[in-house]
Amino acid sequence: MDTFIQYLKNNNFTHLNFMPIFSNRIEGSLGFSPSSFYALNENFTSIDNFKSFIDLCHKNNIGIILDFDIGEFDPFNKGLIKFDGSNMYNYDYDDILYNYQGSVNMDPKKDIVKSFIFSLISYWIDEYNIDGIKFANLENMVFWQGDKSRGNNEYWLALLKEINFYIKSLGKISIGSFYYIWKNEFDEDLGFSYIYDRTFSSLIKIMQKYPYQRDNYSNIVENIIRGKYDEYILGFDFSDSLSEGASLCMKMYSDNKKYQQLKTLFLLLYSLSSQKMIFMEDEIGSLKSFDINRKVDFNKINKEEKDFNEFYKGLSKFYQDHKNLYKKDTQTKILEIEGYSLYAFIREYKKEKYLVLINLTDLDYKIDLDFKFEKILTSFEGKYKEDDKIKIPAFGSGIFRIK
Repeated sequence: MDTFIQYLKNNNFTHLNFMPIFSNRIEGSLGFSPSSFYALNENFTSIDNFKSFIDLCHKNNIGIILDFDIGEFDPFNKGLIKFDGSNMYNYDYDDILYNYQGSVNMDPKKDIVKSFIFSLISYWIDEYNIDGIKFANLENMVFWQGDKSRGNNEYWLALLKEINFYIKSLGKISIGSFYYIWKNEFDEDLGFSYIYDRTFSSLIKIMQKYPYQRDNYSNIVENIIRGKYDEYILGFDFSDSLSEGASLCMKMYSDNKKYQQLKTLFLLLYSLSSQKMIFMEDEIGSLKSFDINRKVDFNKINKEEKDFNEFYKGLSKFYQDHKNLYKKDTQTKILEIEGYSLYAFIREYKKEKYLVLINLTDLDYKIDLDFKFEKILTSFEGKYKEDDKIKIPAFGSGIFRIK
């Protein structure tokens, strides 16, 4: 445990987010659609060991956030469905009894369900001293059957507001995990501390395109750069390392330029005004897709992974050391420069100004600037003098302090 926690600290992580840890009878379910909400998954060896791990994380200033999947449960006949021979926890109507994934929907209108959920939250917070809860599959709760065309589920909306008020009253963090773009699909304030959505999934798709095609998506990139994300968490989750049978790094275009592009994708992420979240092994740029049965040894990484990890450590350190750039009253200004899939913008807070350059294509560029600058961090090797043009190689990116 000590070695792993030191690894977290070396990579500047502030919180550790566990995927659902409730007991689940279906191997490969990743913990979703739980069988037993109060039982710790047997993969964690024992309750005492898990509690000791959480205590050790806290001693090292690392918070613990657990994923909760409370909108559904396992349909097996020894679980909550038709509990006690009645529809105690599930809906009374067959057309909404099961969701589209085959799990049983929890009925938020029933008082016993409300009591069950609040008791569940209290149990995990009190017994395990966790720091926050991330509610998975939020779309399945805010929309009937997870389908926007079927309308909002007002019962869940009302209950989520109560849940979030309760969690925050305990001084804990409440995160809503939404599989689409929150602002585009559902923008009502339900009281979450933060929303994690799929904003960055569109950028992943762009990075899978041929470089000459990427300029066609400049509006998407610029809208993301301009966005206000003070109450959002941006980044990547398990689906980005599982979908299409490829890890996040493997999804980058080309055979031999994946790491250059992944560095630039990360630099763009860490230059925006938001909280950040990445999935395990993203910090080393692993080419292996996520497998729940594969043991990860963070001490055995190859040369390319080590190089990427050193870049990530520098990037995350910059993020930690420049918190002013991630406050609500920061400004972002996009600059007009010539180039395909080339972006330049200034991140500003009072007298602090930083230039961010992002090159998403396979062309090298030289950029003239009418101000003096100092290199802070780049995805490539190179030294600069104050009067130099900035040279941005193919798939390169950088952060520069404006003097």
